[in-house]
Amino acid sequence: MKDTIKTIVDGVLNSYAQLFFTQDKVTGVLVLAASLTNPLVGVWGLIGAVLCMLLGLLMGTDRTLIRQGMVSFNGVLVSLGLASTLAINGAFIGLFGVACLLSVWLSITFFHRLGKHNLPSLSAAFLGGYWVVMIAVAGFSSIHTQAISAETPAHWYDSLVQQWPLPDGVRYYLQSLGCILFQGNVIAGGLVLMGILWASRISFTLSVLGFGIGYGLFSSLGGNSIHISDHFIGFNFILTAIALGGFFYVPNWRTYGLAALSMPVVVLLAMAGTNLFGKVGLPIVSLPFVLVVPMVIYVLRMGNRIPGMVEVIYQHYSPELNLYSFRNHQQRFGKSTYVEIGLPFFGEWSVYQGYNGRFTHKDAYRFAWDFVIRDAADKTFRTTGLTPDDYYSYNMPVVAPASGYVVAIVDGIEDNPIGNMNIKENWGNAIVIKHADYLYSKIAHLKKDSFTVRLGDYVRKGDVLGALGNSGRSPEPHIHVQVQATPDVGAPTIQYPITYYLLKNQQQISLKSYDVPQENETIANIRTTPLLRDAFGFLPGQTLRFDIEASGEHWMEEWVVGTTSLNQSYLYCAVTGATAYFVNDGTMFYFSLYVGPRHGLLYYFYLAAYKVMLGFYRSTTIDDEIPLQQVDKGAGRLIQDFLAPFMVYRHYRYQLAYTYMDNHIRPKTLRIHSTIHKAVLGRTQQLYNFELTLENKMLSQLTIQYRGKLLTARQIQSVADSAEATSIPILIEELV
Repeated sequence: MKDTIKTIVDGVLNSYAQLFFTQDKVTGVLVLAASLTNPLVGVWGLIGAVLCMLLGLLMGTDRTLIRQGMVSFNGVLVSLGLASTLAINGAFIGLFGVACLLSVWLSITFFHRLGKHNLPSLSAAFLGGYWVVMIAVAGFSSIHTQAISAETPAHWYDSLVQQWPLPDGVRYYLQSLGCILFQGNVIAGGLVLMGILWASRISFTLSVLGFGIGYGLFSSLGGNSIHISDHFIGFNFILTAIALGGFFYVPNWRTYGLAALSMPVVVLLAMAGTNLFGKVGLPIVSLPFVLVVPMVIYVLRMGNRIPGMVEVIYQHYSPELNLYSFRNHQQRFGKSTYVEIGLPFFGEWSVYQGYNGRFTHKDAYRFAWDFVIRDAADKTFRTTGLTPDDYYSYNMPVVAPASGYVVAIVDGIEDNPIGNMNIKENWGNAIVIKHADYLYSKIAHLKKDSFTVRLGDYVRKGDVLGALGNSGRSPEPHIHVQVQATPDVGAPTIQYPITYYLLKNQQQISLKSYDVPQENETIANIRTTPLLRDAFGFLPGQTLRFDIEASGEHWMEEWVVGTTSLNQSYLYCAVTGATAYFVNDGTMFYFSLYVGPRHGLLYYFYLAAYKVMLGFYRSTTIDDEIPLQQVDKGAGRLIQDFLAPFMVYRHYRYQLAYTYMDNHIRPKTLRIHSTIHKAVLGRTQQLYNFELTLENKMLSQLTIQYRGKLLTARQIQSVADSAEATSIPILIEELV
């Protein structure tokens, strides 16, 4: 029962917030308040929302859809529309219930049927349901139309506002916002405007842009400006601009242009619909909006991809969050690949020849690498270097750069004497592995009879394939590696990055992600450290308990490790309701998404371990950027939101360093240190300072420093080891 009540309360607020493409509860309250500026109408909208959700629950509809308001927001509009045009009597009440049932059926049908084509249903269920009822009532003698009295409180307030010196454009804009709720008054529009501004500054600017262009064009063509609000024309400009400019596409100057470009079509459809349906007494309500938005989305999908026009995949119900999340994902994973290709060797090697190399990597074969081992004196051989055995790389193991099937092997070719080359059998002994359709890797110049695999074998990333020789066109021992689209040994190359590798520059070691090794660089595969692998190897069903201390206060927090149906791993904290999604690919651990409040230990762990390489390298630093929305707040954030589609000038830099390990062979204690810096227009300020201590195959301690405050969390084995706490003291919230 308690869960049902919460579902209905959340669903009511989301029903109103959804009208403006958000699920913000404050916006829901403000829009609900706007609908009540005429209480005689607004109350029926609220009743309709609750009734639609109860009907959805009765029919076994997914509670998530109900809680999000997806089942009821069309019912709210239908209810408001009927209450604003029909007289309230017994017959109306019966009709009202049937209309709500119809709107629920239409909402679910349109949502799922259009959803199969990945197209939004928008308010199509409201449009269909409202029109059906209004056409039907003409045949029922017990149901009468009735205009709203001018003496209602909403109209009394509005008549007072009429005395304010508002420009016509501003007045029509506010009235159009109210018309969405069948409340065509400035008071309602002002409340809706506050709700839009609270939820999204981008939605606000788009609403002004869409209305300004639509109103200007409508007026310039000789349209009656009064009809902008009382014929439901204006709010179609507003909703279409928000939908195309910031909700269904990641907002930028191109989407603003798309919103502007769509306005003439909305004006045309609005006037055509008004003239056509007005003859039978039907208002167009949201018809232009419902037609234009899915049509534009469909047309853009059918054409060639337009650079910068990116559809939102994971909907945050906020243009700002959609934008910030997309930018962060592009920065972190923009170069990522479907198949992760690694280096085909152990240890530290040098790039003798890279893309467009000095000697042989030309034209169709330009995307390839040659690797050798060099010593401190930059030599590739010991002693005289006159025989292959003198070279450091000779006879070294060659490993699979990624998992796949062996589709080609060339063997039986003798090694060359140093300085000689076998031009006829150019690739020497070589192996080709299929990783995916149209994606193969080839490794050449191996040693005769050294292969440890056979044709058709399945190999895993890191499996030894054979030993390096000096066969083929190879004046001295080196590994030739390339990625290609076909299985032929002599196939042309394709450009493809190496997923993760370490770049050594003097005494510094840096992590490279989805990058291309350059000529003369010294690089290495990441060698993982068992303690790091164990500590971050969270398994589904595992429970982590922490005793937390700050300023003498103690409390506890517990996390549960889980996996979604899409195989996404996450940490969940029941105390705060937070969820942190993570990826562990055996080489890297990183968080991909955090959902929840900005307090609690899980939030700080998300920041502290945002990206961790699972190999300890003392002089190595890991750099990344925290999503702006996870840290930023205040007036500066509001300004950034207004400018976000055109420029992002606030950044939160993450850096991790490996500081201590007691034993390089079997470490028992290991420490890593991470920080977050705020960077605004070239000025940098440190916000967070974290230290993670790993012991006994787990994260034993996390220390957080922020604004002079210190919080320490220690992982314990069971709740009995420390005093239990059911909630987080206010002290931890002060750290935010």
